[in-house]
Amino acid sequence: MEWSHWAVVRNCSGDFIVDLARGRSNVASAIAMEAFAMFVGLQLCVDSGIFSLVVESDCKTLVDLLQADSASLFDIDAIICDIQHLAKMVGVQRFSFVGRMGN
Repeated sequence: MEWSHWAVVRNCSGDFIVDLARGRSNVASAIAMEAFAMFVGLQLCVDSGIFSLVVESDCKTLVDLLQADSASLFDIDAIICDIQHLAKMVGVQRFSFVGRMGN
């Protein structure tokens, strides 16, 4: 199945800084794609030298997993660990759920 994701980085005022859009095939599930998109967005921040972040997502399940600091969905455990590692590198202050209209 073909999936695509878009990662957007904004400053604390909501002004656009940088974005990245990619397509990807053979992704197991929608939550796996959401997790991959968050990973790519955090990697973009590492590469761009952007630190001290609030990460927002419209995927409540993913945000809940990251806020709990432990993954319970076996198929995305590895990417959750990668996200948590990058989050520490860039100083993520919190993971926050925002409705689809808010992002």
